[in-house]
Amino acid sequence: MQYAPIPLTEVVMRKLLLILLLIARFALGGTSWNVTYLNGEKVGYGYSTSILEGGLTYIESYNVLQLIQNGMPQTNSSRGEEIYDGEGRLIAAELQKISGLDILFIKAELQDDTLVVARTHGLMTGKRYLEGGLVGGSGLGYLLAGSKPGDSVPLRLYSSEYDEVLEGTYEKGVLSRITLPDGEASFPGYHNRSIYGGTTRDVYLDEDGNWLGTYIPGGIVVRPAADEAAAKADIAWVDATASAAIFPTGELKGNPRAVEELTLTVTALSPPLSGPFQRITELDDGGYSVGINQRSALVEDAPEVAAFEESGVLDKLAASLVVPGDEFNSYAAIVNWVADNLQRQPLGLELTPAEIAERRAGDCSEHATLVTELCHRAGLPAHTVLGLVAGVGGRFYYHAWNEVYVDGLWRQGDAFLDQLTADAARLGLLRDPDSFTRDGVFGQVTAIVIESQAP
Repeated sequence: MQYAPIPLTEVVMRKLLLILLLIARFALGGTSWNVTYLNGEKVGYGYSTSILEGGLTYIESYNVLQLIQNGMPQTNSSRGEEIYDGEGRLIAAELQKISGLDILFIKAELQDDTLVVARTHGLMTGKRYLEGGLVGGSGLGYLLAGSKPGDSVPLRLYSSEYDEVLEGTYEKGVLSRITLPDGEASFPGYHNRSIYGGTTRDVYLDEDGNWLGTYIPGGIVVRPAADEAAAKADIAWVDATASAAIFPTGELKGNPRAVEELTLTVTALSPPLSGPFQRITELDDGGYSVGINQRSALVEDAPEVAAFEESGVLDKLAASLVVPGDEFNSYAAIVNWVADNLQRQPLGLELTPAEIAERRAGDCSEHATLVTELCHRAGLPAHTVLGLVAGVGGRFYYHAWNEVYVDGLWRQGDAFLDQLTADAARLGLLRDPDSFTRDGVFGQVTAIVIESQAP
């Protein structure tokens, strides 16, 4: 197995749902159709409808994406309804997401100041409680209503799946001459920017305040459509994983899984990870020189094990794998069990760690997540790392693996690629990503130059 690309279907869908928090404000009182582009290809459409009735605002949204996953065309859709009170607080919501044959249902209801969220995914059912009486789509409109051009408005929003609280800012632009990122001509308008959920979104309006488009790192663009027919016309099937891969300048020699040392020059929106396996030097031109080593140095002060929630499924599994008094063999047993027992297949919807262990299937992110959870229960400090790994055709694909502290050393392991000691042909970008900080990684790196390698 040469590489393990992360399926981007879920990432694109979550980003698209978050965009609706902005679109809904400009669609109050009617229906607004939109189209989604990925790296210039039209891959989906959707609409947002808003109705004011009895002092409440009802927002309905629907989105469809057509993406190739694991070599097969797969339609992914989401349908949601949110209800807001007169102050813009989300008081109830329902969401249904379908990816292939996988279905996720979510119901949320505000009780006092706590949003109670019921989540049903396959045979797994769980609840989550989010504090604070926060706002979402229409509520964002309320927050922005009293702001002026040039203001920076703090945001605290529920995530698109009501499983996290997002904090960030919305920066309102002033009337000026603007140029769309994929355009050439400039014209009078507004450039607004929202930063939350690990991603920056650039929103463009004309001088009359009409929405022109939303641009997100990773090649995602959402634009308005004239009507339903225009929104649904000429949609292409796109392999999102291949589309997001990066072709480096220069090439790796031999099998990338055998690389022990690698030096890269990286152009990125933010610095790559610094840590036991990567040394980062900022260059004068704004890029980064990254030295990557397969092995880490001895660490004198042992890190603490992260706290974890009790889980009968995970606790029992970890107990069956731990070798008392032997950190390395406990680590090896966990990585090998995950490598041997999880079927390697991309999933359109995210699973909880317990669901991963029960379903025994997933892509590289599920493998890495489960290794982290089991290592914590074995008393081993561990991280999930998201980044890029060299693979087929010399390209770098998005991938997830682990850092685990064993016997005084950090070790990189990759259960998906069946490696107790992972190779150095990879670039770490983020540790312990949640579903939204993860999304911000896609599109972070724009260019890679291979400078040297060993062997």
